[in-house]
Amino acid sequence: MTEPQSQPIEYRDNHARLVRGLARVGLSEEGMAQALGVPVYTIYEWIETRPEFAAAMEQGWVEFRLSSPRPPSRYKYPAYTWALQYAARMKAPRLAAVLRAKMAEMKAIGPHAMAAFNDDIREGIMKIQPLRYIPERT
Repeated sequence: MTEPQSQPIEYRDNHARLVRGLARVGLSEEGMAQALGVPVYTIYEWIETRPEFAAAMEQGWVEFRLSSPRPPSRYKYPAYTWALQYAARMKAPRLAAVLRAKMAEMKAIGPHAMAAFNDDIREGIMKIQPLRYIPERT
């Protein structure tokens, strides 16, 4: 019994846009082929025959390599913010009050004390939940 012949996938103009987006997240040619639903040899053929496709893929990979691994934190004291959010999720108003009081005390001392308090909280969180991602203070 022979396998049915599959229809060749025709190149469309939006493939270049799609492949750029896929390359921006770091997918290889094999991953792109799977995402587009084509065999990997079709991707290689389009790279050779369609300059706009090859350029879009390369541009996406350049953007991927230049991007930071994680976006920077939008909070000045991310561990402190995470701890307050944790207290809210756990419905622990006393914990939130203690955190706010301690941060207010550190604020009276100065910004270096606030940063040190944030770093202490981060170290404590990392001991309790080592896989938790809390960005470094920027």
